[in-house]
Amino acid sequence: PDSSKDQNTVTLTKGSICQDAKGILKYRITKMAAKNGTAEVIGIQKKSGKVTIPSTITVQGITFKVTAIAEKAFRNDKNLNSVVIGSNVKKIGKQAFEGCQFQKVVAFPEGLLEIKKRAFAVNHRLRKVVFPKSLEKLGAQAYQECNKLHRVEFPNNGRCTVISEAAFDSCVNLISVKLPCRTQVIERRAFYRCKELKEINLPVAVREIGEEAFYFCAMEELELPPNLKVIGDSAFFRCKQLREVYIPESVKKIGRWAFHGCSRLERLEILHDPDEIGPWIINKSCTLVCQKGGKVDHYAREYGFKCEYVEEMMERKEG
Repeated sequence: PDSSKDQNTVTLTKGSICQDAKGILKYRITKMAAKNGTAEVIGIQKKSGKVTIPSTITVQGITFKVTAIAEKAFRNDKNLNSVVIGSNVKKIGKQAFEGCQFQKVVAFPEGLLEIKKRAFAVNHRLRKVVFPKSLEKLGAQAYQECNKLHRVEFPNNGRCTVISEAAFDSCVNLISVKLPCRTQVIERRAFYRCKELKEINLPVAVREIGEEAFYFCAMEELELPPNLKVIGDSAFFRCKQLREVYIPESVKKIGRWAFHGCSRLERLEILHDPDEIGPWIINKSCTLVCQKGGKVDHYAREYGFKCEYVEEMMERKEG
């Protein structure tokens, strides 16, 4: 039932629609209980530049915690440029703020667990994102095409372990990213075409970097983590500022074109034999540093890459 018109006379049940005292926001009851009821924000009734999502609402004398922002709740609301999110919100739904144009950092409550797919995508004014420690899941394309975004910060002890597919795809002015130490997987196209991205830490827990994850980024230095297992296809394709990269001995797979198009890359050092090496992982202008007679040496000969043998380098140093 739609109780937003006369919510004082309609019996409240799970799924009932109601509004706050000012009549600005609309809510849906998600759990009906006299003491521990919950509600989610589903939209806006009166256009406003700034919205405050409360921690609770009271309807017919019953207090409900506001624990979620529903799917598409504020999607493409061009008037909305600022939001304050209440302390009880645990989940921000799919496309909830897609197309909104926030001018200031959105302050997330400590207790927020999930930001779903495309929740803040295509925001052309947002410059900085700071996530709470509590965040566990960041949805695919969550900040895709936020083209004024400069900085992304997770707390070092944050709970998020996966940077989802295309989460920051085409954030073309993104300069700096700080990932939490628990990060294990950076999925496909997570930072695709972040062409100004110069500063990013890759925590020691990272074991997989997905295909095109850092396609056309601007890192000048790259320290791959010591537990890394997989470097996906085109993972660092066209990272034109890279000059030297060392592949840790933990790496079992280097996908095709992983460092292809890195036109300034002079040396790629692989001192072990990965299980799988895809075709054309580098340009012909780059030198592979490897062990003589090993798998990487044979690979270099097959593709006509220049080789430098670590044994000969050591002999020269000793000499």
